[in-house]
Parts: sequence; structure tokens; C-alpha cells
Amino acid sequence: MKTKEKDKILLLVFDFDGTIADTREMYYTFITSSLKSRGYTLNKDKSRIIRTMGSKLRVVLKNLGVKQKDIKPITDEIRKAVYSRIKKIRLCVSIADLRKLSKEHKMILLSNSNSRFLKKAASILKIKKYFLKVLGAEDFSKKEITIRQLIKKYRLNKNSVFYIADRASDVAIARKAGVR
Repeated sequence: MKTKEKDKILLLVFDFDGTIADTREMYYTFITSSLKSRGYTLNKDKSRIIRTMGSKLRVVLKNLGVKQKDIKPITDEIRKAVYSRIKKIRLCVSIADLRKLSKEHKMILLSNSNSRFLKKAASILKIKKYFLKVLGAEDFSKKEITIRQLIKKYRLNKNSVFYIADRASDVAIARKAGVR
């Protein structure tokens, strides 16, 4: 059976944290320690904190009840700590799989992680070369808008674009962008 042109996968947009790289525990550790050191009491429900993760760090902190005046300094502290442990990050996927996919499809890395961190981590993990673009938190306002912009830029049918991520909230992003 021949694949219809409109059904071909032409662009794969990947999330990074939890999809490509296993960073959840690291972020959790730095978020909780930073908040505790500043006097914030956290609900002991680890899963609640982890559920808030996945958004941009400032949004995560706001959702955890951090005062507006504390968000930037805490964000800076967490980013610095995460960046200092960048060489300890491990892949969730096989490099061979990414290599194969990159030969068959255009691929973009789109993450709420800080751009500097994301690009450095992708280099250390030896995966940066598989992606046409690596877009971090400072490069966009909302993922769904960026995905629609990529569709327009590359003149793609939205049915030929897939957003690959690890959270239920990512399904909502894909739906808002009109992709699979």
C-alpha cells in the first residue's frame, strides 16, 4: 500500500525533558532544595510537584506558590545547579533511533528548558546534530504557536507533523497546534 503524500511524516518535534533526556529527578531535587532553603514549605506529595514540572521553570514555581519577587532568583539558582550537573544527564532514548529518524525526517528539539542548557546538553549527549533546530524557553512564548510557525515555515501539512513528548499536557499542546 502506497502512503499518501499528506500522511507522510515530514517533521518530528521533540520535547527534551523526560522524552529525550532523563532530567526529572535532577530538577525535582534542585527545585525542592532551593525552595526549602528560602523558607518555602512544600507539600510532601512528590507526585504533585513532579506534575507541575514540564512547564517553563517560572510557571512551575508560580504553580508551587512561590512569591513573584522570589521567582527570578530561585529560577537563576536552579538553572545554575542544573547546568553544573549537565554531564550527569542520561538519554531516555537510543542515539541509533534518533540517527535513523533524522535520516528519514526533519526533526526539531523544542523545550521549556533554558536555551543555553538545552544546547549544551544536546552537544554533550551527542544528539544536537540530529536536529535542524534546538529551541529553548527563551526562543518562544508557547509551544503550540511555535509548532504552527514551523509548519508554515517549512510549508507542511499539519497532518505530516508529530509532537513527541511525555506528559498529558503535551497532548493538549499538540491538539492546539493541530498536529498529531
